[in-house]
Amino acid sequence: MMRKAAAGRKSENQSKRQSSVNKNHRKRTTKYACMVTMCMFMFTQPALAEITNFPDLVDAWSKEAVSWAVERNIVGGYPDGTFKPHADVLEAEWTAMLFKYLEPGRKLDSPGSGHHWSENIYTHMAHYQLPVRGHQHVTARNLPLKRVEIAKITSALYGFNLSDAQAVEFMYDNDFSSGMGGGRYYHTYGVDQNLQRQQAVMFLMKVDNQVKATGGVTFRGEFYPRAEGPTGIPDGGLNFANTTVDEIDWSRFNPVSQATTALTQEDVARLRELRDNGKFYRGAWFKDFDEVPESEKVDTIQWITKEYAHHFEGYKAILHLDTIYISHEGMYIALGITQKTENGKTYEADAVYAVRPGLPGGSLSLLSEWREVQ
Repeated sequence: MMRKAAAGRKSENQSKRQSSVNKNHRKRTTKYACMVTMCMFMFTQPALAEITNFPDLVDAWSKEAVSWAVERNIVGGYPDGTFKPHADVLEAEWTAMLFKYLEPGRKLDSPGSGHHWSENIYTHMAHYQLPVRGHQHVTARNLPLKRVEIAKITSALYGFNLSDAQAVEFMYDNDFSSGMGGGRYYHTYGVDQNLQRQQAVMFLMKVDNQVKATGGVTFRGEFYPRAEGPTGIPDGGLNFANTTVDEIDWSRFNPVSQATTALTQEDVARLRELRDNGKFYRGAWFKDFDEVPESEKVDTIQWITKEYAHHFEGYKAILHLDTIYISHEGMYIALGITQKTENGKTYEADAVYAVRPGLPGGSLSLLSEWREVQ
């Protein structure tokens, strides 16, 4: 009888221990499932109407882009109902977005224990041969992407193996980006800034819209049909000479335009005074622009704007064509407006600027205080 009671207690204790083990196992399984669910929600959650109205999206353009991406199952929000538009995008996250964009509806097995969550995505995307570091270095998958890296990856999607500067040129060529204020130049693209979540989906939506509208991409005046969509660079890509920033003519992305703000006669008188009295231009004589042969006028304007943009990067030159003068020493001067962008606002001032083609240096003299452009 005592042996039976002891056996009964032993069996009861074993049952309790097994119950405790099962309970702890369920807790660990639930915790792991929650972690996986959170990751999958952020990048693969099916589009639902209620999750597209994120409270932390403030402008219409970001709302449109995020809605576009959510509807296509490219990206989702966070469990707290936010999108976190200004959060940095890690390389693995961007690669996952590209996978969902390039191959909608395709499912991949989850990687085995001990592997990075994006392991199978990188393995599958390898045939595109995109310039992502995470293929060889797993630690790079957890690092934020720079905007210049997005330019290189985007150009590689369409078969171009380009340098940093060429990739930014490619983005401007196809209107995939307008820069971050102050004109379309290398540094105004924000090359060293981390890519943000809302910027990532904006890039994807713009690239998708532009390529579908044109049927391909353009680089340096040549059109490349891409009706079948992104191809990657499995054949090595279209290589161009490794061009430095200074060798690219950024002025072609910043065309000359007439000023929209009227200048006073006093401003013109000031220019003529500077031209004639020798205090500013060392006594050089100038001829009016009307005296320049028609064949030289276009070159003259291009020289001024190109040199101006090169020496005063971040500012935009808007010329008044009837106040351009050329000296016998080869110096070009003009009256117009210079613009700059600070903290999302545009300012302008009346100005005289001068350059000497082919030589370094330039001059900028403001004729008025800065005023905000409404």
